[in-house]
Amino acid sequence: MAQDLLVKTPECELAQLDLPLKFEKTGRRFDEMQNTTTLVEAPQTIRDTGIPRILLEELALKILFLNGEMSLADLAEQMCLSLPIVDDLFQFFRREQLCEVKGMARGVHVIAPSSAGKDRAVASFRFNQYVGPVPVSLDDYSAIVRSQSVQQSAVEPADLKRAFDGLVLDERLLTQLGTAVVSGTSLFLYGPPGTGKTTLA
Repeated sequence: MAQDLLVKTPECELAQLDLPLKFEKTGRRFDEMQNTTTLVEAPQTIRDTGIPRILLEELALKILFLNGEMSLADLAEQMCLSLPIVDDLFQFFRREQLCEVKGMARGVHVIAPSSAGKDRAVASFRFNQYVGPVPVSLDDYSAIVRSQSVQQSAVEPADLKRAFDGLVLDERLLTQLGTAVVSGTSLFLYGPPGTGKTTLA
């Protein structure tokens, strides 16, 4: 039967614990986390991206070099940046004569790299061949990963009972499973064949 299973985590052998059926932990409820998508506001300035300006300039020039003529809207789409940031880069390219304006499309400029812009793009390719969306800064990536960690969840007895609704499990096993879940680490189910390990997992 399923209650013959032992539940272990790296920290302790939960089968030997005798804890009350309460699994509260600070943070969001477990069922809320299951249905949560982390949304991040698009940066509107170069500083907001957390990426050095020179890297954005070189990436934009490499994309222009490979595509020839592009509207600022298309460049923003390829870089996955907001239009205000791409317009900021465009103004810099214009001052430094790294691009040429070819016309207008959908209310924004259409540009192409100048000879100086092509030279700088080629020089950039020698050090870094990446062309694509602007990467996320390490600080922003780490913050998002931490916000999505299971260790931020709060699991209560009602959550477990709802998850295992339809299975006949004793309260002691639910206590062990709840303690394992709120630990925020991996857990190990073991026991003889046919005891319900796969069903619980």
